[in-house]
Amino acid sequence: MSIRMILLALCVSVVTASVAQTLYRYKDSDGNWQFSDRPPVDKRSVESERMITRNRVPEVTIIQEEFDAGTRLVAINEWHCPMELVVDLTAMDNLQPQLGSRHTAVLQPDSKTELLDILPADPGQAYGFEMKYRIMPGDPSQAPDTSYLYEMPFARGTKHPVSQAFPARITHTDEGSHHAIDLAMDVGTPIHAARGGVVFATSYEHYSGGTDAERDLPKANVVRIAHDDGTMAVYAHLAWNAIRVRPGQRVNRGQYIADSGNTGFSSGPHLHFAVLANRGMQLTSIPVTFSGQGNRPVQPQTGQVLLNIE
Repeated sequence: MSIRMILLALCVSVVTASVAQTLYRYKDSDGNWQFSDRPPVDKRSVESERMITRNRVPEVTIIQEEFDAGTRLVAINEWHCPMELVVDLTAMDNLQPQLGSRHTAVLQPDSKTELLDILPADPGQAYGFEMKYRIMPGDPSQAPDTSYLYEMPFARGTKHPVSQAFPARITHTDEGSHHAIDLAMDVGTPIHAARGGVVFATSYEHYSGGTDAERDLPKANVVRIAHDDGTMAVYAHLAWNAIRVRPGQRVNRGQYIADSGNTGFSSGPHLHFAVLANRGMQLTSIPVTFSGQGNRPVQPQTGQVLLNIE
C-alpha cells in the first residue's frame, strides 16, 4: 500500500515554535525604559541581549492504523478547542468507489477521532492514495450567541477611547477583522477577559511593533480564548512576556489575562479585540456588544470613549 502525506495547511495565525531576537533596552528622553528589536538612532546608552524563546504550537496529526481489511485514518487534536478538519484524498488506486475524495470532521479538544476506513476494491491487489488536509479552529455547526453582552476588556472603573470600530476599515480590511475593535491605551494597561472560556493559544515573546505588514504582522503577542458557544476572542498587540494565562486554562469573565502593548503590525499602543466564528473553514469576525452601566448594551463606535462600569 502507498500512502504519502502531501500537505498540512494550518489555518491559524499563531507563533512559530522557536524565535531568536536581539532585545535592545534603553531609556527614552523622559527616562522611561524602552524595549525594541532595533537599537536607538542616537548614541544613548543601550543594553542588548540575544534571546531565544520557544512557544510550542499544538498540532493536528493524522495517523494510519492497519487492520485486516484495510487502513483506518485517525486524527489526533492537541488543541484545547474544537478544530474543523477537511481531508482530501487523491491518486486513489484500487479503492472502493463509494469512499469519495473529500471528508470533513469536527475534532473535539484534546481528542483522538476515528475518521474513516479505507478499503480496497479488490482485496487481492495493492491499493494506495495520497492525502492532504486542512484545519481551522472552531465548530461551524455551532451558532454564536448574538445576545451576549461582553465585558469591556479592561479594568472596571477605567475608560479608553475606541480608535477603530466597524464600519471603519483603516486596517480592518478582511473578514477576520471587519468587526474588530481597537482601543487606545498605554503599554502595560491590564487586559481582562471579556468573556469566560478556555485559552487555546498564546504568543508572548515579541517586543516590537511597526507598520511594515510583511515584517511586523507575525510579531503580535496574542491571547486566544474559546467560548462555550463556539466563538473565539482574540486579544492582540500585547506586551512582551506579560501574558498571565496558559493554553488549556479556563478563565473567568473579567479575569486579568495580560498587559497591553504595541507589538506586531501597530502604529501605536493599543488593544486589538475581536470575536471570531468559524463559518466553514473561514474565521469571520462578528459584531460585539459590550455591557454598560446597568447592563445597558453598548455598541462601540470609532471616537467613542468606553467606561467599564456595569
